[in-house]
Amino acid sequence: DPASWLCRPDQAADACGRSDQDSVVLRVDGTMTVDRFRADPDAPVDCFYVYPTVSRDPGGNALMEVGEEEIAVINQQFARFGAVCRRYAPLYRQVTLAALHSSMRGAPIPSDRQMGYGDVKRAWDHYLAHDNQGRPVVLVGHSQGAGVIARLVQNEIEGKPVQDRI
Repeated sequence: DPASWLCRPDQAADACGRSDQDSVVLRVDGTMTVDRFRADPDAPVDCFYVYPTVSRDPGGNALMEVGEEEIAVINQQFARFGAVCRRYAPLYRQVTLAALHSSMRGAPIPSDRQMGYGDVKRAWDHYLAHDNQGRPVVLVGHSQGAGVIARLVQNEIEGKPVQDRI
């Protein structure tokens, strides 16, 4: 389902393209220039990104809905990767900030880490079956997303043919 992805190269209006990714280069002599961002549609590698804990949904697991927080983290951490790779970032039902905070206070909200991992695994399987076509892929994750990526590597990549593309 296209709605289950934050970023895909075949989606014109995805979260990776929602903000200006130009940057300012400040040189030692104090001069500044603008580095204009341009996604490379012919990038030689793919990047598969699993974002950190950002969901402000009230329950234990996030809803499968794109919120401001997912768009913000995509634009802060991942969108510029488009200059060097085709970007893939699935939406997933991560453990929410509310669940993490309540657990730290000793009053946990029920949450299911397997649910979020299952979403990412299904996205990975779909990506491999329909998009990868033998291309090299860089796995990118942060915080909860890095944990999901580590689990994906352990369960689905290590010792399997796809390992040669990572």
